[in-house]
Amino acid sequence: MEEETPNRVRLDRWLWAARWYKTRALAARALEGGKVRVNGERPKRARLIGLGDEIRIGRGPLEFHVVGRGLRERPGPDAGAHRAAVAFGPDAAADPERALRALKPGGHIAVEIGYNMRDAVVALLDANWTAVQVIPDLAGIPRVVAAQKWV
Repeated sequence: MEEETPNRVRLDRWLWAARWYKTRALAARALEGGKVRVNGERPKRARLIGLGDEIRIGRGPLEFHVVGRGLRERPGPDAGAHRAAVAFGPDAAADPERALRALKPGGHIAVEIGYNMRDAVVALLDANWTAVQVIPDLAGIPRVVAAQKWV
């Protein structure tokens, strides 16, 4: 039985359910410390987010730019958690120009690829990105194409 997806969820719950943080307490601490922004604003932990909200998450020296794609209030299987957020929206590979505009010089992009998509995504990113590389999963199957924005 598939769990019903809510229209809006609390930000601290979503950060935990999408596996950005191991616990809700860590998500709340990141929110209180200003490590997370929603649509350019510093939110409170009870802030409700919806599909399409742009979320920036600071993790150490890195900043992740994601768009809420699937709303969950509780962690589930890994596959479901990965569907909860996609960097630069659901079609990052189809719209690398949007990612290019959003990233600072030297920033990185990682695009999860499906079966037999490697060559097409690499060709798309080779035109405007440097250090394009294919990263396999633990079984050796090409899983992610990563690249860096020109400096």
